[in-house]
Amino acid sequence: MAKLEEVTKALMYLAALYPRFVLTEPTIKAYQTILKDLSPELIEKAVEDLGANSTFFPAAAEIRRAAFDLVDQSQGIPSASEAWGQVKGIYADVRQLRLHPLAIEAVNSLGGLSAFGQSSLDAEASWRARFIQAYDVLAKRKRREMDMLPGVRLYADKLAAGKVDSEIQELTAKLTTKQSWPHDWDVSFGHTPEKKMSREELYGDESPDGNE
Repeated sequence: MAKLEEVTKALMYLAALYPRFVLTEPTIKAYQTILKDLSPELIEKAVEDLGANSTFFPAAAEIRRAAFDLVDQSQGIPSASEAWGQVKGIYADVRQLRLHPLAIEAVNSLGGLSAFGQSSLDAEASWRARFIQAYDVLAKRKRREMDMLPGVRLYADKLAAGKVDSEIQELTAKLTTKQSWPHDWDVSFGHTPEKKMSREELYGDESPDGNE
C-alpha cells in the first residue's frame, strides 16, 4: 500500500518531466486516495512508462490503468485471438491441455468444450466470433474489477448482496411506488379529459330559451 510520501515522490518525478503542471498539496492527497492500494514499486514503474509515452501530466486514472497494464503483462493474460488459438490448439495437439481461466469461462458460457468439439467445421467461424465476443466481455469485467478502488469494490459487493443503505432503499421505494394522481387527470395523455357541463355551468342563470 502506497503511503503519501511514496505517491508524492512519484508525482514529483512527473512534475519534473512536465514543468508547466502545478502540483499542489490537495492534488497530491487526491492522487494518493486513488493510488493508495497499489504498491510503491508498481506506481513507480507506471509513472516511468507514462513519462516516456504521455504528452501531458497523467491523471490518476491513467496511472492506475498503466499499473494494471503491467499486472496484465506479468500474468500473461492472452488477447481474445490468442485465447481462441488456445481453444483450437486443444483439438490440434493433445499435448496442449492448458487454457487460460478466462478462456475456460468464455467457452463454458457458450456450452463448453464438448459443444464446440461436436460442432461441424462450417460452424467454426460462428464459434470464433461468439467466443471472442464472450471473452472480451469477461476480460473487460475482470479489468473493471481490478481497476475498482477497494472501497468502491466493497460497496459494489454490498449492493450485490442486497445490503443497501437505507437511503437507497427509501429512494427505490419512492421510484417504484405508484403516484397518486388527481381523479380527473388523464395520466396517459397528460391532460384533463373533457367533462360534460351542467345547464347551470353552460348558460348561467339564463336558459337558452329565455325561461327562468
